[in-house]
Amino acid sequence: MLVSEGCCCIAYMLLGGQPLAVLRSTGPLLAYVKILYKWTDNYFSDMGFLPFYMYTGIWLGIFLVLYSFSEASVLIKYCGRYTEEILAFMVRACVRESGRARDVAFPRLIVPSTDRRGSR
Repeated sequence: MLVSEGCCCIAYMLLGGQPLAVLRSTGPLLAYVKILYKWTDNYFSDMGFLPFYMYTGIWLGIFLVLYSFSEASVLIKYCGRYTEEILAFMVRACVRESGRARDVAFPRLIVPSTDRRGSR
């Protein structure tokens, strides 16, 4: 992911004419890719991550094209502050849950281990 971001940033810098623009993935996108990787590992292990990521991108691209043809962007005027707060809460929950999963996966890095007799 870092290599592809680096290549895209260099291409954007050379072709877009904005050498000071910094493009990088945001937290929600990285959480999405991490969850997608876990799904691929658990449920679609015969397919592999990159083809599954490609098919997910194509599926989402179809929705984006349908939304653009139907001019669904006009519906954004009905989204108020409450809707924005709900989306922000969901992003925070995803990031917090991914951090909690890391703490559970590596408990020895957090809590020193002791054997049953009480010695260290």
